[in-house]
Amino acid sequence: MDDPIIVALNGISTIFGLSINQLQLLLGISAVILLGIGHFKASNGGGLLSVIGWPLVGFFFYLDIPHYIEISDPVLVIMSAVGLPITIIIAIIEFNHHRKKMEEEAIIWARGMIALGVGPYLLIANIPYLNVAAVWITAWSANVFLGFSGIDGYTLGAVVVDTGVNDVLWSEWAGNRWILSEDLGDAGFNIPLIREHDGITEVGFVMACSAMQSMAVFIGALAAIRTAPFRRRMRAAIVTIPTIFVLNTFRNAGIVWLHSTYPHWELLGVTMFDFAHSYAAKVASLGAMFLMALVLFDLLPQMHSHIMRLTSPISFKKSNLNNE
Repeated sequence: MDDPIIVALNGISTIFGLSINQLQLLLGISAVILLGIGHFKASNGGGLLSVIGWPLVGFFFYLDIPHYIEISDPVLVIMSAVGLPITIIIAIIEFNHHRKKMEEEAIIWARGMIALGVGPYLLIANIPYLNVAAVWITAWSANVFLGFSGIDGYTLGAVVVDTGVNDVLWSEWAGNRWILSEDLGDAGFNIPLIREHDGITEVGFVMACSAMQSMAVFIGALAAIRTAPFRRRMRAAIVTIPTIFVLNTFRNAGIVWLHSTYPHWELLGVTMFDFAHSYAAKVASLGAMFLMALVLFDLLPQMHSHIMRLTSPISFKKSNLNNE
């Protein structure tokens, strides 16, 4: 049975003559603009714009569900699905605050976290030169780590573009390299990791392997804290961003090692690559992000306060009663 929300969004894209990917990008850009204005103009009616922006964020991530189902990634399917009702709830809270002329610093921070995190990610993902650079750094660092660990015999192939119809080399791709103006296949811009002794591709690295999403979340969260000193936020960024990069490099190298070492392992139809990529690595990544969040809470108690405020509907209710 088709998802009614996905069907409805497909219908909207057809009405406006857009592909579903173009609609998703439009939703993301609109959400970033509305929430960005809501963050920086919080005292000048920004909350009303955020009421519109929040659901757009939910729909933006919801449109990734078909892809995550296709690549058998249940963790991201669940996270993308849960995001939509959460953003709608936040929009309702925003509307009530606007109606009562209230300002909630935790909500203002959340607006900025999305705008300042998703915005740069959309730029990197949709400027081919930056996209390829991120993928190349990811592939190169994983290969270097494999060699450092004693697992050599791999080389990086040329950049390949999945056009959705066939694969072409980056050097032969006729698309615009400064702005992604056409839909690509699921692999997008990718770099194969090739075994030197037989020329067979072991795995392919794509934008999703770069941990750019995780970095964007932390960058947005740090940049959006208005009540914390700039130096303290920079110190937190220096601690977290390089750590995410190193841990992601270890994650990618580990997936390659497991896949190459146990190529025939399978359990209930799940291959070693699917298990390592969609289950083990996701659990480890979420655990690492949780631990880094604890470090950030010590450096920036304001962030901890904002998160506790957002995750406590009781406190919101009390706040609303006190301001009536």
